[in-house]
Amino acid sequence: TFTITPVVDALSESDETLTFAIASGSNYAISPSSGSTTLTVIDDTPTVSISASPTSQAEGAGPVTFTISRDKTSISNLVVNLSPSGSTIASDFSSDPFAITSATFSGSDTTTTFTITPVVDALIEPSELLTFAIAPGTNYALSLSSESVSLLVTDDTPTISIAVSPTTRAEGAGTVTFTLTRDKTSISDLVVNLSPSGSTIADDFSSDPFAITSATFSGSDTTTVITVTPVVDALSESDETLTYTIVSGSNYVISPSSGSATLTVIDATPTVSISVSPTTQ
Repeated sequence: TFTITPVVDALSESDETLTFAIASGSNYAISPSSGSTTLTVIDDTPTVSISASPTSQAEGAGPVTFTISRDKTSISNLVVNLSPSGSTIASDFSSDPFAITSATFSGSDTTTTFTITPVVDALIEPSELLTFAIAPGTNYALSLSSESVSLLVTDDTPTISIAVSPTTRAEGAGTVTFTLTRDKTSISDLVVNLSPSGSTIADDFSSDPFAITSATFSGSDTTTVITVTPVVDALSESDETLTYTIVSGSNYVISPSSGSATLTVIDATPTVSISVSPTTQ
């Protein structure tokens, strides 16, 4: 007899064979049915891959699960090295994903997981990427097709609301302010579309409020305002209204509870006087 011992190498390979065949020699004949024998050497280095579910997630929409898989089990733990990278930053998540630099398979487990949770911040940003790549290590090989995975973190859209102060104003009593508010800031301007309506007319104001069909948030501002000024006219009228309603546009959503604001314009009450001429007769 003789013995051979397969050893562990650092490669993930297909199963391989080793064949010994009896060759011709002196003073013996070769068995026609058993003249050779073959050993199949099974590779024991696991191939490790990584995936994410989902691969796209909005801020505040819930956790994302990263799953690392191996195609061979073991009787001992296996530590896999990870390399996180991307355009996101630690504060984009409930805990720092860049601190995750390894994952461990316990015993005979074929998968191991970790989760990260994108959180809502106060900024309007482009979509950002977070990538985890499997880094080289001991006792495993990298999957050629799934050695890294990227998560696309999408920004949630700002909600726009509108309010008016005061809600009633008499003709000639001063200006009225309509304030638009957004719950997220940005590094760029944001134009919000408006629809003016009501029982008032342009002549009821110092300038035509019906010509105002949009408002612009500048840079990182969270509010922008519109002012209107009811003026005294020569008519005795019922109270009238002016309403601004936010209408759909790009890169914002409308507050379901505060998507419009209404001003009531109170007619200026005339002062009546009497006199007589001459006062004596």
